[in-house]
Amino acid sequence: MKRIFCAALLVSCGMGCAVEIGCSSAGSDGATSGSDAGDSTADGGDGAPSSGDISVPATDGTWPAAQDVTFTGKGAKDLGAIAITHGAGTIQFKGAPAQAFFFDATPVPTGTDDAGDFSGSRDFQIIAAQDSRFIMAWITCTGTQLGYIYYESTNGDTSSTTAVPGGELPASGTCTVAETPTSVAVSLPAVTLPSAPPLVSGFTITGQDLSFDGTNPGKANVNGESWTMYPFNTVDCRDCATPGWYELHSLFYDPNNQNACLGILYLTEGSPAQTELAYFLCLPALSAPLTNDQEFFDSAWTSP
Repeated sequence: MKRIFCAALLVSCGMGCAVEIGCSSAGSDGATSGSDAGDSTADGGDGAPSSGDISVPATDGTWPAAQDVTFTGKGAKDLGAIAITHGAGTIQFKGAPAQAFFFDATPVPTGTDDAGDFSGSRDFQIIAAQDSRFIMAWITCTGTQLGYIYYESTNGDTSSTTAVPGGELPASGTCTVAETPTSVAVSLPAVTLPSAPPLVSGFTITGQDLSFDGTNPGKANVNGESWTMYPFNTVDCRDCATPGWYELHSLFYDPNNQNACLGILYLTEGSPAQTELAYFLCLPALSAPLTNDQEFFDSAWTSP
């Protein structure tokens, strides 16, 4: 059975989460090389950072998590030991520790393809960093059992493979979750990417405040601030629900202030003139500046 953490909460559809059967993910497969992507500009985006120019200062502060979580266990492939206590800790990634913290959680809702097989499961999104990459990982817990992980990084790493197109890998361990809002102490290292993130191919977005030509870094205007946008991983969730959708997991960078944000763009079937942005977390500010945690752009999109 193929299953992927389609990390969207189906926000625009009014549903509670998106961990669904039938989704597939693609990272560096089918993406342009990071160095080629970083040396170009998009839609008049003069000054887009080139390889090695994306640097973000260390992050130190607190994050207002909605739950108090502790995860202890082991992942698979590039993601090894998981040691997160009260929302903060480390994961082992590519054999080295990465500072990490709990960002957000989503339940598997009824009425979706996944609710029968994974009823009662929840996905917990983890943000982590090493000095050369940002990492996003999703931990699946069913009760107190840590059962699966999915991961991706701004360097093009992903748990998706030809053999496991959904990217979800079996994991082991325990989950302790209390429905108690918690201030998580966050400490992430300074990050300098060795090259611009590899860009996904085959998608375009055209609009005044959000644009991506599928070849060069895109541009975004979010809350009056301009960003260079690097969609570096895709999730195909067309079979997750009705309507289905694509996700473009993206890095947003402001070279003037050395601020970076991680976010997910949703391209929903039946709404080709609108693009949604959600799960937008900015570092080192540790802020989520979107109103109601989402923003809709009058930006038309095309897919492969």
